[in-house]
Amino acid sequence: MSISLGLLRQMDDPTGGALAVLASAVFGTLPVPAQVAETVVDYYLDGRRDNPPFPQRPQIEPILRSWFNQVGAAMPQAAELDVLANVEIGILVDRFSNGPRPAKQGVADMLGSAYVAGVAP
Repeated sequence: MSISLGLLRQMDDPTGGALAVLASAVFGTLPVPAQVAETVVDYYLDGRRDNPPFPQRPQIEPILRSWFNQVGAAMPQAAELDVLANVEIGILVDRFSNGPRPAKQGVADMLGSAYVAGVAP
């Protein structure tokens, strides 16, 4: 829920920042709540399914942890971090299969920012 809400807030960014552009590219150009939420769930299920195995899976959680440490945001609980990792893997498999580390970092930046924006009041 908080990921979807945060993504919608990112995509509505009037400055058109890099994360808003990436979020729109991955989740569609029209920030329609039901479509964004459905896509997040689809990516989560694809990441959780991990079939065929995503060889870079062990890299994802440390990249996400690093992002939270760098920006000084509260570290999500283990279950929330697992959800973020699975959504990221679903995105990477669909959009950036076996992509370079910058692609993984860019998606981690987008998801971390979305999570923080989604849990903020």
